[in-house]
Amino acid sequence: MSLSGFFLPQKHKTRHGFYLNHDNLMLATEDERKRLILYFILSQVPEKIDPEDREFLWTLKSKAVTNPEKIFSISCVCAALLSRGGSIKSRIKTHRAASIALKAGLGLITYYFASSLSFGLFESYFVAHNPQLGVLGNKYNFTVYDFAQAKKESILRSLSKELTTDSNKLNYSA
Repeated sequence: MSLSGFFLPQKHKTRHGFYLNHDNLMLATEDERKRLILYFILSQVPEKIDPEDREFLWTLKSKAVTNPEKIFSISCVCAALLSRGGSIKSRIKTHRAASIALKAGLGLITYYFASSLSFGLFESYFVAHNPQLGVLGNKYNFTVYDFAQAKKESILRSLSKELTTDSNKLNYSA
């Protein structure tokens, strides 16, 4: 049993800089703007960055965002399952299957919630405080026009991905 049908189709809109828009960039300082644009392009249109820099930034992001997010989410699941004591009982009989289903559902919901929360926190901290991101932002010196082009490409990619998955689902059910 997975909750991917409920959560995953729209999950990409809250991650990897997809939520950035021109209003966010205009409120940021010049250094912050360069960091945000570089992070957006790295996450959404990575072929615009050199392969060495791309791999370097992906390993940094993995160490600073993805790994802590997974550790935090799993620890939240463990804490939620350990705090939920006992099993479902009636006067006559213990309902083990219902208890297992309840704990599995609780674990899935806790994991998705903790994952979304922690990814947002770790991602924003990574973009704001990582010095290598600032150095590479100055190296590439992407402008708001580059951001607009990358935003357009990422929206077209996400739409084509959604349309192809929808058409695959329709073909599969027929």
